[in-house]
Amino acid sequence: MNIIETNFKWNNGLSRRSTTKTIVLHHAAAVTATVTQIDQWHKGNGWSGIGYHFYVRKNGEVYRGRPIWAVGSHAQGRNSDSIGICAEGNFDI
Repeated sequence: MNIIETNFKWNNGLSRRSTTKTIVLHHAAAVTATVTQIDQWHKGNGWSGIGYHFYVRKNGEVYRGRPIWAVGSHAQGRNSDSIGICAEGNFDI
């Protein structure tokens, strides 16, 4: 699988995750969105940047968000032991 590397600048330092027990799957809650837009939205929430480790576009492209070693910001109460993967789209509609 080809993972497209990103070069995001983090607003704050990232913490290292010591264990991985869970993979949490998300949707972007937007019909279309780029990985850069997700990063900007999350920074707008006051986070360091994109909270997911991977972002999958509808066309199959996979982008790296946070480094795989970093604690995510995607699942309250589970960020310290999980990897977050977000799919493009809004699956509530």
